[in-house]
Amino acid sequence: MLARKNKMTEPLVDRLLLNENRIRKIAEEAFPVICDRLSAKGVEIRGDKAARQIDERIAWA
Repeated sequence: MLARKNKMTEPLVDRLLLNENRIRKIAEEAFPVICDRLSAKGVEIRGDKAARQIDERIAWA
């Protein structure tokens, strides 16, 4: 709302918005990197069904 109040263009406002789809895309890019780095250190990664759908190396929490 503040962005619109400050007369930012709609494309700029759109870039600021986080919705479920955008958050999932961020997770899909980040989880493999996180798993790689933690696995290299011997850390077990645990998560829920949604996390396991993104990376199968994530164990059930």
